[in-house]
Amino acid sequence: MIFASLVDKEFAFLVTEYGFLRVDSPPDGVGESAEYVKDPITVSFGWYKGEVDIDFHVSLEFAADHAIFRPYISRTFALSEVALGQDREAYASWAARPHPGSYITSPDEALAFLVESARIMRRYGAPILRGDLTLLEQITNKRWIRIPGA
Repeated sequence: MIFASLVDKEFAFLVTEYGFLRVDSPPDGVGESAEYVKDPITVSFGWYKGEVDIDFHVSLEFAADHAIFRPYISRTFALSEVALGQDREAYASWAARPHPGSYITSPDEALAFLVESARIMRRYGAPILRGDLTLLEQITNKRWIRIPGA
């Protein structure tokens, strides 16, 4: 899989600097993917229909008894959500490229996006990669809709 090898190259720091393990996910016949795990976080990469998704996932086992992360509540956080929540200009250099927001349809385009995403992850995701989930807890709390009397 070309995409997985590009991810492995650009995100090798997940293994070498943060102790994540690269795990093989079974092909699902739709798009390409790669995953890195260091409990309770999985970092997943997917390329499907011209979009590259990079997400942090909090494990269900960890969430089962957690005060904020709970089963049946989203425990998936996009890298873009994490970065833009800290700095509205986090993707400015990517957006300044020709045809910002266009579909990513070739390995060269995927590589360019992964290079930029690795820079963004290093800058805005480092605490999460070290195991500090405070930012993800804050995002979860913001997602909750408070219903009076609930």
